[in-house]
Parts: sequence; C-alpha cells; structure tokens
Amino acid sequence: MDTRKKEEGISAIQFKKKDITNPVHFDNLEDLLIDVSKNDLKSTDKVKFIYSGNSEFPFDVREQWTDSCNLLALKEGVVVGYDRNDKTLQAFIKAGFTSIHVKDLLQQLEDETINIQDIQNTFIVMPSAELSRARGGFHCMSMPLLRNPAS
Repeated sequence: MDTRKKEEGISAIQFKKKDITNPVHFDNLEDLLIDVSKNDLKSTDKVKFIYSGNSEFPFDVREQWTDSCNLLALKEGVVVGYDRNDKTLQAFIKAGFTSIHVKDLLQQLEDETINIQDIQNTFIVMPSAELSRARGGFHCMSMPLLRNPAS
C-alpha cells in the first residue's frame, strides 16, 4: 500500500483563442480534462482516468519514464502502448480493457477472424526493447492527418 501523503493537485489554466484575455482556472489537471471532454469534445460519457503505473509507487514514476503516458489512441477505447509498462497495462485491464499483442492482432486481421470496426476497449501491446530507447512513445511517433471526406 502506498502510504505517501497525497500531494495537492497542480492548478491549470486554459486559454481560449476566441477570448485569450479571459482564461479559465481549474483546481487540477483532471478538472481541465473533464471540461475539455464535455465542452470541447461534446462527450456525454463519464470521464475515466487511467493512471501511469496503476498509480502505484514507484511504478507510476518508473513507467512514466518508459512512456506509459505516451499512448496513441487509434479511436475511442483503442490504444497502442509498450509492453514494458506492466502496471499501466494492469490499470487498463482493471478499467475494463482487454489486451492483445500486436502480432496476434495482425494475424487475426489477416485471417479475418476479427474486424477493425469491432475492436473496442482494447490495449494493443507493442514490443519496446528498441523503440523506447529513443525516448518517445506512439503518440510522439504519429502525425495527425486531415482527410477529405470520401467521395
């Protein structure tokens, strides 16, 4: 059991482009993220936080340094992350996600035993022995694309 004293959250300020002189203040980062989810992304679902290292000391800090917070969301409820972050993966499983190794997923897609549209609440596990040495996770290795609607 982690007996460390809980530290006070770090306050956050959000500046909006349309009204830069009137920032919104939040008591902590979680409140800011909830606000963004509801007001900017129009989410009606309850926001659920999954913490690095399953919020267990010292794993929370260790796994942050091995990019457990640098996941790539492929779509809502589907993320890609490194295999070396065991406690973070456990936190996702505890939150209702399933995990699948990328090699197994690719085989199932190739065999057509699974359909991309049917994948939900899944943590796709990628090997990290060499990738994580470069100090970056999947989010850092991605690039946002703006696509034209299909004609």
